Amino acid sequence: MKKLPKWLQVSLTLSLIGGVAALLISSVNLLTSPIIESAQKENAEKKLKEVYPEATSFGEAQELDGYTYVVQVTQAFQGENTLGYIYEANGQNNYGVISLLVGFNDEGCGRVVLLENGQSYGQVLEDNYLGPLNNGEIGLDEVNCGATYGASLIRDMVEEAATIYEQQFEE
Repeated sequence: MKKLPKWLQVSLTLSLIGGVAALLISSVNLLTSPIIESAQKENAEKKLKEVYPEATSFGEAQELDGYTYVVQVTQAFQGENTLGYIYEANGQNNYGVISLLVGFNDEGCGRVVLLENGQSYGQVLEDNYLGPLNNGEIGLDEVNCGATYGASLIRDMVEEAATIYEQQFEE
């Protein structure tokens, strides 16, 4: 029997190795994807609870299209009663990205919780703007904090969420 050319032997060997590796990777993914999905859902609910700690459950997130920053809204419940609505917003400026959750109800704007803070002055932004804002020490428009561009981005994201919330209940 004639021996296969060297290039064909190498090609077949590499193909076999690649096929086995792909089979192993897909098997691991099949086994771990439910665990990962469960952990992601649990982490998302923890973040939602930071906005409304008294919430007992949350509705399904509804995607929102056509807005600059706001991408989805989730309803927060305490028993059968609606506590409020939590908006997720994503934004970017020259100093980095910000993703946040902000709650709104009949009493107005609730807590603002950062999901991602990629701003170059991120800690200054959290310490000098977001913390005082959540504690009621400053207003939304008081953006002069040492990280003014990041604070302005947060302000714009929260204002867009507020506009959507107001439009939702005007109809």
